[in-house]
Amino acid sequence: MNASSGATAYFERRLGDPNFGNARDARKLFEGMRKAQAQRLRILGRIPTAEELQLLVPDDLIAATEL
Repeated sequence: MNASSGATAYFERRLGDPNFGNARDARKLFEGMRKAQAQRLRILGRIPTAEELQLLVPDDLIAATEL
């Protein structure tokens, strides 16, 4: 799974929820992914590269959707 197909699957599942709010859910997912990314980069033990700071990986999506 890549992050794009994972996000698509997440939103397809959310569409059936009566409380689904497209922009709100997208923002919450993105914020969760950024939080997961920050935790992942923190354990590197060094300053992350610019590329690492710009990259969200499937594990960030998985962590964000498990909250």
